[in-house]
Amino acid sequence: MTTVRSRTLAAAILVVALTSNVAADIEFVGLDVSADDRILFSARVEVPGEPGYDTLFSADAKTGELVQLTFYPESIAIVDDGRRLQIRNRFGVFMTERGFTGLAPLPGIPSFARGSTVQQGRLVDSQPSPDGTMLLYLSPVSPARGDLILFDLGRKTESVVARSIEYSADRFPASWSPDSRYFVYGKASDLFYFSAEQSRQGRVPDESWRKIGTGRVSQARWSANGSLYLLRDRSMYRIMPEEFFTQAIYSGIVQPGILVGKAPFPYDPNFDSFWISPDGSKVLLCKDGRNIFLYRLDPDDFGREAAVNAMPYLFLQGNTIVDQVLWPSSDEVTVFTASLRDGKRVSGAYRVKAPIPGEESLSAGFLSLDVAGATGISLSPDESRAAIVTPDGVKIRRYSNWAIERDLPSPGAIHAVWVAQDKLVLASSGAIEMIGLADGARALVALGQPGAYGWSAAEPGTVVTSKSGVAYKSPASAPSWAHAATFDPLPQSTNSANYRVYPDGIASGSYRNTIMVRSAKGLGTRSLLPAPGKAYTPFPVQDEARGALVFDHGSRIRRREVSLAFNAYDGAEGLVGVLDTLREYGIRATFFVNGEFVRRNPGAARLIAESGNETGNMFFSVFDATDARYRADAEFVKRGLARTEDEYFAATGAELSLLWHSPNYSISSVLLEAAAEMNYNYIGRDVDPLDWVGRFQGTLTQGLYAGVHDLVERTVTAVLPGSIVPVRIGIPDGGREDYFYNELPLLLNALLADGYEIVPVSVLMKHAE
Repeated sequence: MTTVRSRTLAAAILVVALTSNVAADIEFVGLDVSADDRILFSARVEVPGEPGYDTLFSADAKTGELVQLTFYPESIAIVDDGRRLQIRNRFGVFMTERGFTGLAPLPGIPSFARGSTVQQGRLVDSQPSPDGTMLLYLSPVSPARGDLILFDLGRKTESVVARSIEYSADRFPASWSPDSRYFVYGKASDLFYFSAEQSRQGRVPDESWRKIGTGRVSQARWSANGSLYLLRDRSMYRIMPEEFFTQAIYSGIVQPGILVGKAPFPYDPNFDSFWISPDGSKVLLCKDGRNIFLYRLDPDDFGREAAVNAMPYLFLQGNTIVDQVLWPSSDEVTVFTASLRDGKRVSGAYRVKAPIPGEESLSAGFLSLDVAGATGISLSPDESRAAIVTPDGVKIRRYSNWAIERDLPSPGAIHAVWVAQDKLVLASSGAIEMIGLADGARALVALGQPGAYGWSAAEPGTVVTSKSGVAYKSPASAPSWAHAATFDPLPQSTNSANYRVYPDGIASGSYRNTIMVRSAKGLGTRSLLPAPGKAYTPFPVQDEARGALVFDHGSRIRRREVSLAFNAYDGAEGLVGVLDTLREYGIRATFFVNGEFVRRNPGAARLIAESGNETGNMFFSVFDATDARYRADAEFVKRGLARTEDEYFAATGAELSLLWHSPNYSISSVLLEAAAEMNYNYIGRDVDPLDWVGRFQGTLTQGLYAGVHDLVERTVTAVLPGSIVPVRIGIPDGGREDYFYNELPLLLNALLADGYEIVPVSVLMKHAE
């Protein structure tokens, strides 16, 4: 199986839904009614990181039955040993028949066409098994937790694997073995296994008997031969699937599996990642998201002089993240990266050949590869070619020497997945095609979006559309698109002899409007579509007063909007991920920088300045204004603010806005009045996520420290219209088990699903006037 996930990112399938930066982001347009009472319409959705897309539907005006006709490929996978294509988007999960025909919603899985509401925002991937017979998906039960469900595609049955597990918007909480027999998943701080075979036989042990031990899914990797590798601190363990049950019995008593190697540094799943070679003998370790090491697994790291050697090493700039790793059996590893530059995402790639035993040398290193404009990369089944996806199409390169073999133009290209060594599926915003590399032949699998569309004048019951001057046609009863000789639509109509249809412009939840069907020969008007799954919380009855010198929240009654305030004290950990998430969703937030942060991280300060977000002042050093040891008079305050202004300008060439708050939000009348004399506005907070509480503070005050998923849910509960929510960048004293900024998408998910718009603090202030 080959899987490609959209970056961009069904009773809750796949779904941690992150909306774009609007309260209502689905609009129904383009109504067209046929003489036989069928309705054509398009659902227009906004997608983080993309301009959004349209999906074409036909509907029976009498029964309300919907048929989805186009399928935007937000995420795709080749399953069933290369015989079927699966497409996932916010309208559901869809799969072709064998041979890549007959694309339709998966039976038993909720979809918009079968009555479920449209899922919003970036999708969290479901996980089809490599053999394509099963599907794992999440059914959220709260903003940060969900039930893990296993759906058997053949039997059309589902079972709950685990209830209320923590999830991340960027990482699925489970991982399949290559042979589809097992998967592992994380719950709380523990790792569990699940046997698909036992599930089919109805003899799954209780979860307490399936516990492998402490750890997260990000600490586990499957090798090509089906072994599970688990990295804890500096120790790498290998567990054979046959050992899972025994390991579960002795969990907590003995270490998991066999020790097969040691890492050069302690592994932190919050910031680190690793990959295992196909033969299970080598590891690529990415430390702190930027330091990449390639080394051989060896449990004995004492006393063998002959084993001393230099590891190939790549140091990435702090604005760069590792996106994908290709590791063929030749051990020529390719690392595909993404960087932020001038507020935009830029790709890169690096190649290293893993040294064979006895030939390690100090000269082993990474080489840069040309991947200009790339958004994704995938390796052919025979490992001889790589497909490089760009917005203009796909380049096929010879993997060994990176020479270009073929250009496949496809405007709006999103994914390329291999079906065979000479055949791939190219999915663009407009069409999904099967392409043969031998002859360049293209076969249409599905349309991603409609162009101009209507009912065919020549063929009743047939839908026609035109895209880029090419005409297509399909029966309205099922998506089966083929090239048409001409684009011959009838004039658009919103009524037939029996029905009139119209868009009702009253917004409801995430819907900007809905489609109403009125009987022309009887009484009654009804909605064609199901209501949105969630209604927004009502506004408070009255507004709240604010202090004269502290702006700690906006209006409670005028707009459904909140602000995020990112506080950079000293370290820059988490910053790149935060900026990339904000960029992807088109959200502008407010950053507050301390002088210590600017001095330690001038390049990180430049990233903030280039990102287009608002940046305020957090003084030149970290101090507690209520501490009697400090003489925080007016002159001290003014000089401290001015010094941060100068240091920020020297580092970035940009100016700070006249917004500020003191470190840790400690205030006094002297601070407030002195800053006001410099025309600064003090920005407070009305919600405290407590993400600044490290393990040390947590030991001093019982109940103060909590895991990040609890913090997300507490924050969402506390938010009101006009709220200001602070998020701490970096690592607080004593560190944490997990970090709030790493789960920023979960917070956005909940806020935007509640209808909130995320705005900079200055906008919140303007709207409160």
